[in-house]
Amino acid sequence: MKKKIILLFAISVLISFHSTVKAASAQVERLWGSDRYKTCSAIVTKGWQNSDCAVIVNGSNFPDALSASTLAKKYNAPILLTENDKLNSDTYNQLIRLNIKKAFIVGGTGVINTSIEDQLNAMNIQTKRFSGQDRTSTSVDVAKEIGTSSGIILTTDSSYTDALSVSPIAAKLQIPIILMPKDYVPDSVASFIKENNITKTYVVGGEDLISDSAVSNFPDVQRITGNDAYERNINVINKFWDKFDFGTAFLASSKDFADALSGSAFAALNGNPIVLVGDDLEDTTKSFIANKAFTKLYILGGTAGISDNTADVIANGGQASNPSTSQVTNVNAKEHSQGISLNVPNNLPDSLKYTQIQEDKLKSFLTSHNSLLAEEPYFSAILNSAEEYNVNPLLLFAITGQEENFVQQDGKDASKIANNPFNVYQSWQLYNTNIDDSSQIAARTVVKLCVDLPSGEDAFAWIGKKYAEDGNWGIKVHTIFNELEQQVK
Repeated sequence: MKKKIILLFAISVLISFHSTVKAASAQVERLWGSDRYKTCSAIVTKGWQNSDCAVIVNGSNFPDALSASTLAKKYNAPILLTENDKLNSDTYNQLIRLNIKKAFIVGGTGVINTSIEDQLNAMNIQTKRFSGQDRTSTSVDVAKEIGTSSGIILTTDSSYTDALSVSPIAAKLQIPIILMPKDYVPDSVASFIKENNITKTYVVGGEDLISDSAVSNFPDVQRITGNDAYERNINVINKFWDKFDFGTAFLASSKDFADALSGSAFAALNGNPIVLVGDDLEDTTKSFIANKAFTKLYILGGTAGISDNTADVIANGGQASNPSTSQVTNVNAKEHSQGISLNVPNNLPDSLKYTQIQEDKLKSFLTSHNSLLAEEPYFSAILNSAEEYNVNPLLLFAITGQEENFVQQDGKDASKIANNPFNVYQSWQLYNTNIDDSSQIAARTVVKLCVDLPSGEDAFAWIGKKYAEDGNWGIKVHTIFNELEQQVK
């Protein structure tokens, strides 16, 4: 059943994790999650309480995303990662939490499908897309939004480390990053140069990355070089040393782009550097750390990228600490429900709050109705979400009865429908996630929609007014709920 607006779905429990490392020189806080999207969510939760705007990029495709940090800082917006053809649930939850009104999409429709725009528009979020025929022209399209009054920065289009190294200072100073092939100037860049007054050109990398012949087409060029990505990273920071705030720094693994990109917008808020870290600390990086008196360090991502031992060395100025004086404490920061995770009260009537039911009778009822939801993992996932969010499980099952007739086992696409039998994000076709995710969203939605439930108002009718276009939706769900109650007594 088509929903009125996606905006009605609930704020997510932010499954993020924080690890605190206390050592002699600096306090280190790890911002991470079980994947890049949850890590991004942890970073955004730490950095922003609210924001009018957000920048959305593909979480697994780095080229188009690399120019996003400067755009994000222009609007003091976070960078959010999503998948190609559906709005990632963690990103969706952040859009709701932050009360986003406008989203900037960086990348063409091959990188971020138009279905993402449709979902955002359905949430009453305006969208603007920056894109081009290739990664270079996409970066040029972003550069047009930023302007050239502070110059431009050129980085190679063949890897991500140099763009990530320069992204916080580029964002702070509002210098657009343009991705360049090695040996020539693409037409999109040539046109951009011709149409704009460029006062300074910073080139990150030597001639092996961007050739002198290509660079010769730009005005007032200054290269920032290094023997490898780590040396260039430090040289970039040293080049703009007087523009950075070295009280805090961000540490990101060089193994992937996503965590550093997510953190670049956070780092840019106060002009903090991002230090790239490999499997081992390079001498250049150690020397740099030893000469900086950081008081706060954020590690972006889990221990698979930067180990606690490496973090401890960094926190102690590049030297290993005495094990007796350092401490690593991992805290699972997943909040639990009963309204707590939503930061709203649970105003459901008592009859719709969580209660234990006779599961065998419910399963028998579903089986008699040929429901795939009687099987695992579907049955337990719905029960678990109901308990977690303090919602009567029969209400969630009643919604599946109204939306998808409890998902008939022999029905076409049954296995796909069962992933999202509540039709969250409008329908299972648009958002074919998994049953854990969809049942949590449905439970959160029910709680969220009843925050302002008037005294004496029928909760089913109230939810139906906001949840569905069918004016009789609430009556139908109530009828199914009553039938389920009779069956499980």
